[in-house]
Amino acid sequence: MLKKSLVGLFAAALLACSAFAQDHPNFAGTWKLNLAKSNPGDYGPSARTDEITQDGSKFTDKVTSSTQMGDSNYTLAFTADGNKVKIAADSPQAQMGMLTLEDITASWDGASLVVASDGNFQGQMEIASKNTYTLSADGKTLTIASHVGTSMGDFDTVLVFDKQ
Repeated sequence: MLKKSLVGLFAAALLACSAFAQDHPNFAGTWKLNLAKSNPGDYGPSARTDEITQDGSKFTDKVTSSTQMGDSNYTLAFTADGNKVKIAADSPQAQMGMLTLEDITASWDGASLVVASDGNFQGQMEIASKNTYTLSADGKTLTIASHVGTSMGDFDTVLVFDKQ
């Protein structure tokens, strides 16, 4: 009887584990900002294109962006493993326009990719951001919801992209 109970518990545990295991969406592609569907806030981009490559949990996001403060091009490289990675100040990845990236952490939250980072704006103000990437069911729309915290207050933005 005990043996049957243990086998039953083991089978139930395997089923529960497989229910929690999820395939993560593939964000790879070229994504163009749909400004009409976005809420970029006062200082967000007026145009932006993201070229995302994904190899398992490794990501590269090559960003070309235009804002009222000018144009910027930068590349983010990260692994969705939950580990915080320090970025050297002289690293090409550290420079994101007027923002200097200090560290980055990426992890999965269900089907969403959460990328948190700390940095500073022109060495004068610390900035913490949390960007949540979600993909529509048909894989044609990418949404990046951002929460940014600064010493001058917090703000939220939503950028909606169409796959090219």
